[in-house]
Amino acid sequence: MMSEVDGAGTSPLLVFKVGAEPYAIQVDNVLELLTLQNLKVTPLPGTPEHVQGVINLRGRTICVQNVRKLFGKPSMKEQNDGLITQFREFAQDHKEWIEALQESVRHQCEFPLEVEPGACAFGQWYDALLADSNGLQRLTQDQVALVDILGRFNTPHEKLHAIAPEVTKLVIGGQTDQANELIEKAKQNELKDLLELFDKACDLVRRLHTGVVVVVERGDRRAGLVVDSVCDVKDFPTDGYLPHNLSDNSEWLQGFVHDEATEDLIQVIGLDLFSGFGKEKAAFDPDDLAKAF
Repeated sequence: MMSEVDGAGTSPLLVFKVGAEPYAIQVDNVLELLTLQNLKVTPLPGTPEHVQGVINLRGRTICVQNVRKLFGKPSMKEQNDGLITQFREFAQDHKEWIEALQESVRHQCEFPLEVEPGACAFGQWYDALLADSNGLQRLTQDQVALVDILGRFNTPHEKLHAIAPEVTKLVIGGQTDQANELIEKAKQNELKDLLELFDKACDLVRRLHTGVVVVVERGDRRAGLVVDSVCDVKDFPTDGYLPHNLSDNSEWLQGFVHDEATEDLIQVIGLDLFSGFGKEKAAFDPDDLAKAF
């Protein structure tokens, strides 16, 4: 499809994200968009890692290919599972932190763990995340509820760490009963709040969308391309592509376009990147497997 804007030839592109990077594909090749979590994807044995499986789309079997995996990145599910594991580890760290503080009172010894909230593993991760707006956006995938939960960690986390010097002061003054009371109070309040936030964060991450399937077609070939999110359909001047200088002159990378609204430099990719669309018949042909399936 070609359109004319103020007399200049333009080409509409579907802009999408893979990780933090923006990419685009010719709209002419796009048939429809599907939500991955609503689809039943049947895995195919013996296929490349980026081939997620096949779906039945109105009677036609279509190969689903994960663009993240094709680019050597973890899938969104793998990324989300890793984040859940990380949250659980942070929660366990703080359970052990309060137990170690209690042990230091019991044995009248120095508290061995980090006192400052920004010094523990979670504190370092959290401070770095809040300082990186792009990283925060990638992690939350623009989910408002998860952004809200992450913003609520700071208060209970700081209050929990703040009891360590107070407990130490009480122990030095021989007030071990008051020190233990302070710890028990923190368990019922700050630690409880913190653990509940970790549980809520895990639940939200578990329910995060797992991607969008862009169904593409060229000739008699079709495929479903799993991307993180679809941003927009935008017109760009057909003569405005910035050339690339890859040494192998990869045909799948058609060039770059500059989005003045977002200041993004977007890679425009062609279907030759994906299995089944290259000019040469590959060792793996998704259409052959789909027909056999």
